[in-house]
Amino acid sequence: MNPPSSQRPFLRVSATALILLGALNGVTRAAACAEEEHPTQVTYDARTMDADIKTHVMHLTDVTICYGKMTVKADRAFATAGDFKNSRWTFDGNVRINAEPRGNLKSDEAVVEFEDNQLKRATATGNPAEFDQKREDSDQITRGHAKEIVYEVGAGTVRLSNDAWVADDKGVMTAPEITYDLRQERVEASTAGSSGTSGGPVHVTIPASETPKLDTRPDNKPDGNNKPNPPTGTDGASDPAPSNGKPGAPAVPPPVPH
Repeated sequence: MNPPSSQRPFLRVSATALILLGALNGVTRAAACAEEEHPTQVTYDARTMDADIKTHVMHLTDVTICYGKMTVKADRAFATAGDFKNSRWTFDGNVRINAEPRGNLKSDEAVVEFEDNQLKRATATGNPAEFDQKREDSDQITRGHAKEIVYEVGAGTVRLSNDAWVADDKGVMTAPEITYDLRQERVEASTAGSSGTSGGPVHVTIPASETPKLDTRPDNKPDGNNKPNPPTGTDGASDPAPSNGKPGAPAVPPPVPH
């Protein structure tokens, strides 16, 4: 039975990869990464692939790498090895990386490193590179961006450096370097970047909705429901009202009868 025409490009790529590279069982396939339950198995799909048998250098287009439920997608990819034992992949063009749990990275370019058939880290760069994570049991989203974001897969952290910015519903933080723990949903900031040099202070802005409300009334200021007491004389007694009923006017004597 011939496969449907929509599957033939992927099947031809799979067959070519297995014949030329033969590195992993099912190294390419047209299955969804979300269905993969084996985090140690790495697979990839591509629309086109150009592989050098001698150097094991590959160029791919419209590529998706699957590492368990994690995915890396890009318009183009360049790989320095035919397998994932120790290889380095460079992606460019609409790079999208999903970072477990519930995280996503977007960038212009990214370098993904594999060691011992495991995805170790992804370094995303852009103007800027971005990440977001939907908070657990909440619709709130934490967002961040920087010119460089390093995703450490084993630790489950993203490290933002060079104009680092992270924001959620509680406030906005800027710093030379910010590390966000995707699993614990915790953030740490440093005044020194990865190079060790200081790049400025850690700055936090809290939105007005989260700012504590202060009572600005003086202690002796009456509230709006109280009326001020009438003025008193020097002896403490209340001043009599003027005879003509006008405050502050002098008293007018009664007319003398004729």
